[in-house]
Amino acid sequence: MQAIVAVPVTMGLLLMLLATSIWPPGQVRHTSAPVEAARTPASTASSPASALADAGAATASPLFALPAEEPADSLALDRAKLRFAAGVYIPEMFDPDSADTPPTSFLADFVNPCWRTSDGGLRCLPLVHVLGGYQCAASDLFSRLAMHSDFAPPQHSSPSYYFEQNHKWASYLKTFSRATKSIAEQPARLVTGEGSAGMLSMTWTHSERLHQPYITTMGKRWQICNTNRTRGKDSDANFNACMQAHIATAKADDAALVTRAGAELQVPHLLRATQGTTVRLIALLRNPTNRLYAAFWHYPHYRGKFGASVSGFLKYHREMAGHLSACVQAHGLDACALKFESLERRFERVFYHVDQHFKGVYVPYVRRWSQTFSPGWRTCLLFLRTEDYVANTRDTLARVLSFAGLSAPDEAWWKRTLAEPVRHNGAPRKWSSFPPLPTEARQEVDAFFRPYNEELAALLGDEAFLWAGPSEPPHHLGAVR
Repeated sequence: MQAIVAVPVTMGLLLMLLATSIWPPGQVRHTSAPVEAARTPASTASSPASALADAGAATASPLFALPAEEPADSLALDRAKLRFAAGVYIPEMFDPDSADTPPTSFLADFVNPCWRTSDGGLRCLPLVHVLGGYQCAASDLFSRLAMHSDFAPPQHSSPSYYFEQNHKWASYLKTFSRATKSIAEQPARLVTGEGSAGMLSMTWTHSERLHQPYITTMGKRWQICNTNRTRGKDSDANFNACMQAHIATAKADDAALVTRAGAELQVPHLLRATQGTTVRLIALLRNPTNRLYAAFWHYPHYRGKFGASVSGFLKYHREMAGHLSACVQAHGLDACALKFESLERRFERVFYHVDQHFKGVYVPYVRRWSQTFSPGWRTCLLFLRTEDYVANTRDTLARVLSFAGLSAPDEAWWKRTLAEPVRHNGAPRKWSSFPPLPTEARQEVDAFFRPYNEELAALLGDEAFLWAGPSEPPHHLGAVR
């Protein structure tokens, strides 16, 4: 192996070294953003999100009664403790001497979360977050949402601050500086948002900001182990033994951070620490089998290793499903979904750490988001199916607009917005073609995801998330309408 070049180590880079997209109706304007109990609402009228939650209960599948709410995360309910912990993890966010530190409450006459600095300046954070997921049409949804006249777009739609390292808080705020100027002119109407699709699935890689001690320790160790790597048949074994010897130290460094913070945080904790419940969080979830198949063909490294064919896909699926099942048997689903590659060296060495399978096992991530924003998480979170967005884009988008508190568009807006091409990362989608997934292969992958879909449907109280109906058409889902 070539000698390494000294570069800043990110989790994505480190894990790659170690491991040597496609897509509901009221439209009521809200009078104030949802708030923590400490904030005084600008109006006592019920919010549209509350009305939407009531509507959701009324429209849930008759076979799935709306379940009792998930137990609230006790840390999320203690705002002071949560903000302290977040400040230990990311000191720049809660620097008491900085004008950029978000307050515990926002301006009551703004529908978007904003605050005044000591010198009279204005800072705003996004009310709307499209959380993902990948290969689920989240980017397309955000691009159409951003066309609304009540929405002030950010400079960058996917800043990924809360989960990627090396992003600065000041730079994140600047992402909304242009939107902030617009909001200042129409504070009772305009909101802004962002669409970082990696927010939804909190895999280890998509939580790198919260594991800096581990990354730093293992990054340095990789450099030492690689530099001292010998040639010959024992090279890999010696390298792996060298890395294995320091995993315990890296975990201890991470544990020391948790001790200083007084709690172990996940991505939803950071968002709640920053904005309380003044958020509208939206996620599109796609049939996991179809999402996995699309991801296999979208990312060339899977095809490159396993073969660009249906048989290559099945080989990939069977190998990754085996690793995921082995991890779940040893550590449980939640631990594996959140920390797979850090649990054992054997999992760290798995090709791309079963990332695409975990991104389709939605339930542990959906549960974390709902627990962190409980009680009343349905006022903050909206989970939709990609298939419904594709089959009936207008009604689904109308539901999103209402949930976000945006006014009902006129017919001219609908005509213009629905005529836009399908978009990926803000640009027109360039479609690739791939072979249809044969029935037997689909049934095999469906069977793997079925228990997780059943748990998800029970959690959300909606049998639609079983994805038990007809599968989507071959290739991608076609033009969005």
